Amino acid sequence: MVRGAGLSGLALAAFAGASPALAAGGARVVDDAAVTTPGSCVIETWLTASTGANRLFQFAPACTLRAVPTLEVGAALTHNWAPTTR
Repeated sequence: MVRGAGLSGLALAAFAGASPALAAGGARVVDDAAVTTPGSCVIETWLTASTGANRLFQFAPACTLRAVPTLEVGAALTHNWAPTTR
């Protein structure tokens, strides 16, 4: 018996017996990953806050040119506020 075949069988058995992935909590936000309308631009912004003084601000402009309608060009600027420890 080939050693690689035994390991492959063991891996297959492990995956076959694995339970489905579950997530706790409420709804999840999902980006649709759609390209913006050719010839237009969008600006996405959001603020994330967590426990304590942690904050994250995101600013992401993006444009799609009419000449290349399947390509969206953008950038992202991020600012993070976090408490300093000394």
